[in-house]
Amino acid sequence: MTKVGNFKPDNTITYDITVNQSGKEVPDAKVTDILKTPNISYVKDSFEIYKGKWIIKDNRWVLENKEDVTSKFKVEFPSDSEFSIKLGKINKDEGYHIKYKAKANYKLQSGEVVENVASLWSSQTKIIDSIAKTIYLEAGGSAEGYVYSITLHRKDETSGASLAGAVFRVTRDRNGAVVGDFTTDSTGKVTIPNLLKDNYTIKEIKAPDGYQLTGKEIKVKPENFNSSKSYSLDISNKRQKVSATLQVNKKLVGRTLKDNEFEFTLTDKQTNQTQKAKNVGGKVTFKSIEYDKEGVYQYKIEETGGSTDPAIHYDSNIIYAKVTVGKDKTGKLTIANITYEAGLPDGTFENRDTFTNLYIPQKQKRH
Repeated sequence: MTKVGNFKPDNTITYDITVNQSGKEVPDAKVTDILKTPNISYVKDSFEIYKGKWIIKDNRWVLENKEDVTSKFKVEFPSDSEFSIKLGKINKDEGYHIKYKAKANYKLQSGEVVENVASLWSSQTKIIDSIAKTIYLEAGGSAEGYVYSITLHRKDETSGASLAGAVFRVTRDRNGAVVGDFTTDSTGKVTIPNLLKDNYTIKEIKAPDGYQLTGKEIKVKPENFNSSKSYSLDISNKRQKVSATLQVNKKLVGRTLKDNEFEFTLTDKQTNQTQKAKNVGGKVTFKSIEYDKEGVYQYKIEETGGSTDPAIHYDSNIIYAKVTVGKDKTGKLTIANITYEAGLPDGTFENRDTFTNLYIPQKQKRH
């Protein structure tokens, strides 16, 4: 089986499929066809099917004793980009010629290739594929073809370091065809080759480990390509962040605890940065802390201010908080664990997340 395609002046494509030029018997024969280029559709009323015997005459194949059998067969369309024709048993020295048209649902560019694949089946067994790549040439114009390229360079937004592992999906705007998915290498770069001079949309579909997706689409226009038929651009990524909120409990034994009565200080043991918070509703809640990489982060929480009432006896313990930042199965940062503990006199630690003060009224002196 062979298949060829040709563009006509009205921008339609005429296809010719020749079946069984070898003259062999083919039981339960079926011809299928798939349009590989998006937004190309069949002209459904253009199908013609001829039956005869293929012979070579004047150094070319000719269908001898040709008979129009179009009305005897049904062309089925499983989708807008597929058709199938059940020919049934093909006898020895029997062949078919199938002709039909397709058209583009967008303005083709000179030099553009439209691809589709025809297959011959016998029962459920594929006998042969025939691929047709038809080049569109604009009348009076030249065709540069697929000679353009785009190079992307993925960088860290802050440090400018090159980032490997970013995956970009490139789509041609004109027909919605996905050119492919492209991954940055160890230099942070990736080149998308074999492009037409056209409009494209680039979208990051996977960020490098530890980084956020940009969430933005990049539009490339024909005028962006330089005289070397290439276009290069840098794209920056922000580090992916995850946050944790540290919170401890506050109790006062002997009387009712008042909101904002006591003040606490949280100290980052790595940076010595501090933040303060007061008790509300029996809780002491500090501002959320952001993390942009895996690790174990340690903090010290102390009660550092509050009522000067001599009847209040303060809890002198220090609570140590530990935040473990890890990654889930998808590589996304996550808070794996938060623990709180306080030191004991013997130098060991126990789980504890509560500061407990005592209110012991002073005895009044008798007169």
